[in-house]
Amino acid sequence: MQVLICAALVMAPAFAAAADVTIVRDGQPAAVIVLQPDAPDQLAEAVTEMQALIQRSTGAALQLAEAAPAGLAEVHVGRTAYVQGLGLELGDLDGDGFVIRFPRPDTVVIVGPTDWGTEFGLYEFLERYVGVRWLMPGPDGTYVPARRSITVPAEPVRDEP
Repeated sequence: MQVLICAALVMAPAFAAAADVTIVRDGQPAAVIVLQPDAPDQLAEAVTEMQALIQRSTGAALQLAEAAPAGLAEVHVGRTAYVQGLGLELGDLDGDGFVIRFPRPDTVVIVGPTDWGTEFGLYEFLERYVGVRWLMPGPDGTYVPARRSITVPAEPVRDEP
């Protein structure tokens, strides 16, 4: 019995860190997007599309910020100062690869070893957690489901499309 209690106490922090991250709650923003400084146009445009698709889905306009105000989560896209401080190992990913990580209960990180990889991670995020589908080129070919809330399960993703 004591062994089980000790195991539960040791494992509790690991389970606490794996909390889901809510980015939109009941049609209201619950997060901000933090974009890497001096992001190339390609990545800045992808983030603008991310904002537009999340707003189209939920009605919530996620703002760009350098840090989240109290009570809001952060979605870091690219090599922000916070992401660089994490020391993520990306060297073994090809240029199109990316990771989606959850280093804190209120933080999502989307980053690849290149800007292309980060962009692929951003679109994977939209498909996986928002439900966006690109069925054919053009705005009429983009399916965006109507949702009131978006909660992201804190399960790390590592992919090379």
